[in-house]
Amino acid sequence: MMAQTDAAPATPPEAASALERRRFQRHDMGLSAYLDGDPVNRAAAPECVRVLDLSGDGALFRTLHPQRYTPGQRMALTICMPGAPGVQAVMKTRAVVIRVEIIADENETPPGGRVAVQFRRALQFHRDPAGEPGVDCK
Repeated sequence: MMAQTDAAPATPPEAASALERRRFQRHDMGLSAYLDGDPVNRAAAPECVRVLDLSGDGALFRTLHPQRYTPGQRMALTICMPGAPGVQAVMKTRAVVIRVEIIADENETPPGGRVAVQFRRALQFHRDPAGEPGVDCK
């Protein structure tokens, strides 16, 4: 007769590695954001991207221009928060690109890719970003 045990089943190796990689749970988002890959020289305007998911220390974005980004690249990040009429807010931080994925599926519309970033500073909330160059959260 086999003895019963209350021990939890072992975590599969692939699930364990995914858990070890992330310190925070990711949350699906439907927000717009601006990635400024050259905040010092302003060689190009910030790109408006879609936030796919967000966590306490990073985010994943959908971009039409994945070729603009490289792992290790530092950037300024502005995430537009949903607002009520007359009230608008953003979250800002500095981030570093940790992964760039090119979407090679020709059925994907529009074409582009995904950019994963890790936050270098805590997110800071700002009200009324009107007048900031390249930021239009409407």
